[in-house]
Amino acid sequence: MTSCREIRELLVLFSEGELGPQERLRVETHLVDCAACREEAAGVEAVRSALSDPELFADARPDWDALPSRLAERARESAPRSWGRNHWLALAASLLIACSLLVLVRREGPHRAVTAQGNDAFLRQMETVYAREATARYLSECQDLLLEIVRVEPSCDGNKRDVALEVSQARELVRRKRLLEQQLQLPAVSRARDLCDDLESLLVDFSTSAQCESPDNLRAIERTIEREQLMLRINLLKTELM
Repeated sequence: MTSCREIRELLVLFSEGELGPQERLRVETHLVDCAACREEAAGVEAVRSALSDPELFADARPDWDALPSRLAERARESAPRSWGRNHWLALAASLLIACSLLVLVRREGPHRAVTAQGNDAFLRQMETVYAREATARYLSECQDLLLEIVRVEPSCDGNKRDVALEVSQARELVRRKRLLEQQLQLPAVSRARDLCDDLESLLVDFSTSAQCESPDNLRAIERTIEREQLMLRINLLKTELM
């Protein structure tokens, strides 16, 4: 059975017509029955349409330094409100569509040609925009989880806390951190690397917790958060990245 998560990872390529026949049929079949994924697909198409605006490349000599930020901002403005400001899908769409637009611009003739050096610089700028926003979103989600951990109420026998949901979220964030490793090597987000490593270490330890955790163990986690000044460091880095 195809999951919504698998389908949503394919929606950008689906919108671009880049899927093979079998994968395209799988997406189309799923969208017939899943309203949530249909809404997601419509959002991807809205972002795609906004980023395909020829005015983005109207100048004979585009401002390549400013264009990555313009694309990311256009993606955010066009994305459905339910995605949130830093939804990864909007950023993935902006990266993919920007690459497609570069090819189109290059094909339109010498007067709008883009040099290979310019392409490389542009793509590096796009990677930087994506890395900054992906890192900021990751830090925000870590911060939210840490707050939930320290505020969880007694809900198990013996005054213990049910942290099953928080443990699941911690495991997902650990997985996400490993997917973020490549972005964390970029100079624009290098200052966040140590913080992300510290958060990963804490989340890995917490992810082994029992479903019903003792107050003492949770207080130990809270002391670690305070000792490492994780909340303050997250706030400072988020301000720098956004």
